[in-house]
Amino acid sequence: MQVSHRSLLNFTLHISDMLQLSSRDVFASVVSTAFDASLIDYLVPLLGGASIVIAPHEVVGDAERLSQLIADSGTTVMQATPVTWQLLREIDWNAPRPVVALSGGEALPTDLAAWILDRCSAGISLYGPTETTVYISTQDFSMLDLSTFHSVPLGQPIDNVDVYVIAEGNRLAPAGEVGELCVSGVALARGYVNRPEETERAFVDNPFRPDERMYRTGDLVRYRSDGVLEFLGRLDHQVKVRGFRIELGEIEATLTQYTAVQQTVVTAHQHASLDTRLTAYYTTVDGTQPDHARLREHLALSLPVHMTPSAFVHLAAFPLTPNGKIDRKALPVPDVRPESAGAYIAPRTDIENELALIWAGLLGVSRVGVEDDFFELGGHSLLAAQVDARVRKLFGVRVSVRAVFEYPTVAGLARAVARAVDEAAGEADEAAGTTVIVPRSGSGPVPLSFAQRRLWFLQQLDPSGVQYNLWSVLRLRGRLDEQALGDAVADIVSRHEVLRTTISVEDGDPVQVIHPQPLTSMEVTDVQGRTAPDEHARAIAVADVNRPFDLRTDAPIRTRLIRLAPDEHHLVISLHHIASDAWS
Repeated sequence: MQVSHRSLLNFTLHISDMLQLSSRDVFASVVSTAFDASLIDYLVPLLGGASIVIAPHEVVGDAERLSQLIADSGTTVMQATPVTWQLLREIDWNAPRPVVALSGGEALPTDLAAWILDRCSAGISLYGPTETTVYISTQDFSMLDLSTFHSVPLGQPIDNVDVYVIAEGNRLAPAGEVGELCVSGVALARGYVNRPEETERAFVDNPFRPDERMYRTGDLVRYRSDGVLEFLGRLDHQVKVRGFRIELGEIEATLTQYTAVQQTVVTAHQHASLDTRLTAYYTTVDGTQPDHARLREHLALSLPVHMTPSAFVHLAAFPLTPNGKIDRKALPVPDVRPESAGAYIAPRTDIENELALIWAGLLGVSRVGVEDDFFELGGHSLLAAQVDARVRKLFGVRVSVRAVFEYPTVAGLARAVARAVDEAAGEADEAAGTTVIVPRSGSGPVPLSFAQRRLWFLQQLDPSGVQYNLWSVLRLRGRLDEQALGDAVADIVSRHEVLRTTISVEDGDPVQVIHPQPLTSMEVTDVQGRTAPDEHARAIAVADVNRPFDLRTDAPIRTRLIRLAPDEHHLVISLHHIASDAWS
């Protein structure tokens, strides 16, 4: 990264003015010299005439020895990553004299910030991406009500730096709306060394100030109503799991609120050839491992089921990069059969053996014991539907998705399958063991399935929620017969009753009302001739897929064709989860 002397001078003068060091101060340097933040440790004390004590690498990783160095050297100021502050917390360190604590490199959890304030005379959090000169904003967190945050906010930009929160459509986001943090001003680096293409992608023209560059950080933020700039996560930490877009930082923040949990990292990984799985890595206050079922219950209180990790991995400590940040690439591969599953018990009957093979194939596990919990091994509702389908194919009976929830072990489900097989064998007209599915008779209201009833109930709790919107945007290039496309959409909706179904309440119970004709048709929006039609199309699509469904009156499907040019269109399809399981 190329950084100018001018931007380094601007940064150093700002931090120097903030700290007001003198010859009486001692600055303990504990961050790696490979980390640009070490420039604070060396340049700022020199400007104020303060002393510098450089901690050896082996001391930084040893909380007891680091505590002794702070005491012996007379340290009055120390900058460290949250990981190092956490090390001191674990030995219940007490500052022998007033110490100003600086924390940077990663988001600072508020519980750790509160602990720092109990031990130090002042606490300042610093934020800045690599593509700027060290840090671009500071926050004195002694001035905050920390109970209202998950992590310390980003604070105010330093001198000669501008920050923008940019939402969809390249517009400034108002207070409360989430957007990407963008930076301009003297703090920007010149670019990546010998990588002009990458530099051009990352450093773009500033739409608000001509002839200036702007860096898109990839950090998701929002301004609160009180003007505080709040960090929410990373764009590249957003993942799509079973059709749902998920912000990993939201799961991390919620899990950290559990009493015993100290620090968390949530990752998403492709599980063999199967779906994307979430894994939560965590450390605890006292080093002991809590019951993972309790962690699931805690998350379920405030997050939807698709945001619950499939696996939880307890770590004594997180692996770190040379800069003292958490090394996500070095996190261990999650154990597909965690210790919490208990001792392995082999299948004892033919049915148990067949079910164990089904589970192993779906869950990507080498073996499954008869007392292993389906959901502890990474199962979820969509995989439960596949269990039902494979049981039906193999044994000729249905056990239902609900049975997998009621009997989440191989042993329990095997008993349910055995009962179903016995019942089927006792019926003469089903001697082959197959269940005959016949068309529904009549045209009146139809009860909701178990899964539909759950989704309907959740919508009553949050009518404006969009977490169960499934969507897809298709780019169509070439000549398009719009009328034929509209007719095709109408034919699909006419063919499938669930796509022309609304939900009403009769005698206190929700029922499906199937309408004879489609309730909606494909809408067409023309953005030809507008400046930046791609951006207009994107904004329209985002608004469309984030519009809630009113299940009482709306069909569970919406389609919109956006016309950008005679030979280029976007087709936006929005579907409510109540009409689709996102698998079949």
